Amino acid sequence: MYDSARLLVGNQLRAALGRNEFRLHSQPQLDVQTGQIVGMEALLRWSPDGGPLLPPDLFIPAAEDSGLTLPIGAWVLDTACAQLALWRRTGHPATRVAVNGSPQQLARTDFVATVHDVCLRHQLAPSVLELELTERGVVQNPEFTARQFSALRALGFGSRWMILRRENPTCRACPLMC
Repeated sequence: MYDSARLLVGNQLRAALGRNEFRLHSQPQLDVQTGQIVGMEALLRWSPDGGPLLPPDLFIPAAEDSGLTLPIGAWVLDTACAQLALWRRTGHPATRVAVNGSPQQLARTDFVATVHDVCLRHQLAPSVLELELTERGVVQNPEFTARQFSALRALGFGSRWMILRRENPTCRACPLMC
């Protein structure tokens, strides 16, 4: 039953991409000393058939199973960067945007070029994009991951952008130093 439900959700997700049922919500990131907004975190939500918004923990596993994390992740990255570029042009206080990345995205050989191209397309400096990756995505192939991070740094992405979100819910996000 569980597998058939995931398959059904995967099919619905495939259709959702074409029907623009995904939404990005923005959660402010505050400087704890000043209380000022310094960035935003892009939070993916899905509104199937225009219904109530669903959080990602209810559909990302099905997206992973059905191979949809790449197109959904690409949409999230592009949409978040487009929104940040608009905010910056209109004087919004957000100076950066944090986007969750999937292990499947990180594993692609074109990942670095894709991230760089999105920043260029939206006229954003690489330093304003902060990617959050799960621990699982990083440890699956640590040597390849280190090469990806080195390539991103060479393009101007600083070490600040690389965040390792531990899969253990008691751990907080912590900077990943490569």
